[in-house]
Amino acid sequence: MHDSYTLLELSAVKEQVAHYAAFSFGKQKVMNLQPIHNILALKKELAKCMENVIKQAKESLVDIDV
Repeated sequence: MHDSYTLLELSAVKEQVAHYAAFSFGKQKVMNLQPIHNILALKKELAKCMENVIKQAKESLVDIDV
């Protein structure tokens, strides 16, 4: 592993995130993640994350009884 990844304790961070995965498939996906060095690829992944956050927020608002 790259020295800066060791310094940043990337493995430990991934283990902490994987702990919250509901299924083993999700845990494995987290453990297989690698840093993104290409800015365009990073922006694409962030856009997908934002889309999912917005979708989850809208779905949770539908469940609210007023």
